[in-house]
This record gives sequence, C-alpha cells and structure tokens, in this order.
Amino acid sequence: MGAVTFIEKVRGTSMSNACQKARTEADREHEHEQGYSGAINSTYGLEDMTKEYENSKTPLSKYIEMILENASKGDCFGICLEKPKVNTNKIKTHVEHVVVKGTTKWVLKYIVNLSWRTDHSYISSHNTKGAAVTAARAYTEKHGVNTEITMEKIMEKGNPLVAKVSYKKSSNEKDGLYVLFGLAPD
Repeated sequence: MGAVTFIEKVRGTSMSNACQKARTEADREHEHEQGYSGAINSTYGLEDMTKEYENSKTPLSKYIEMILENASKGDCFGICLEKPKVNTNKIKTHVEHVVVKGTTKWVLKYIVNLSWRTDHSYISSHNTKGAAVTAARAYTEKHGVNTEITMEKIMEKGNPLVAKVSYKKSSNEKDGLYVLFGLAPD
C-alpha cells in the first residue's frame, strides 16, 4: 500500500471546518474505496502549519514541497491563506414563533433506536413496549446491530413545531480560505 500526495484549497469557517468539508466531499467521491482512496478522507488528524509557513518566508509551493518530503503516510496539514471574517452582530439568530391552536393531546410511544448512535437514530414507533421489543429484536437479528427502546411523549395530532431559529448572517461575514495537503494512503 502506497501514499498519494494531495493539495486542496477549501473555504470554511475554520481550518477544521474546511478539512471536514474536504473529507466529506472525498467520502462522496470515493465511497467504494473508503480508507484507502488516496484522498484527504483517508488521512488522520490535521496539523495547522500557518505560523510556521509565515515565519519561513518561503513561497507556498516550496514550503508545501518541503513539508511533504518529511511527512508520513496519513499526515494532513493546513495553512490559512485568508482569515475568515466572523459575524460581529450582537444578535446572530432570528426566531419565528409558530402558534399552536387548540388543545394538545399527548400519547406515550415506545421508540426503537440504534443504540450505538448518540443522536438516537430512529427506527420505529409503537404503542406498547411489547410491540417495540418485537420490532427491535427483528431489526437487531436482521442487521446485526444493537438497538434500544425509549419512552417518549408525542403529540397525537398536529405539528409539534413551536418555533424556528435561523442563523442571521452578517453582511461582512466570509469563510476563510485554507490549503490542505498531505500524504493519503491508497
């Protein structure tokens, strides 16, 4: 197994955000060969080399070449080329309230979730614990993954949405520009 050099310019709110965007895009592009795609998604970690680069007074391409000569397979480095401009508004969100008319009736439901996910990935909802256990066992046996059952109160009818909170972007807000480079296993 070898290594492939990669160099990408990516915009993001931070260097780690830009790296995550690049990894997500590489995951989509190289889905069938994850882990050894020869792209940024098969590297680990991220080392910020911005200060070292600025102190070196070396042209960017020469600096990247110098770092890659001593890099190990799986290394990923980044340099900030343009700093992001952050939102300086005092209030950075907008709230839209949704009025729920009439009376609300709540019912108890038993929810089957994947237990290894922290976001409790929803599988199914049931009126009784027995039905939920049956569904969870069937799912676990079919897919070979652990499930868990939680109790939740859910609105019987209507929309449970009571408010929407959206981000209010500043007029001068701008993502930074980062160059990401390294040696990806292939």
